[in-house]
Amino acid sequence: MIRHVIDGHTQPLPAILEIPSKDHPYDASKDSILRRARASHNFKQRVL
Repeated sequence: MIRHVIDGHTQPLPAILEIPSKDHPYDASKDSILRRARASHNFKQRVL
């Protein structure tokens, strides 16, 4: 897994597609990129 590497990265990064499986279903609460995107989107809406 590379999640810890992505979490520690602070520069812009290319899109990474995580394909869920039956053994490891997608958990949005663990998605650091989604959290960053939501935070950025919320910040932009507050500024406008």
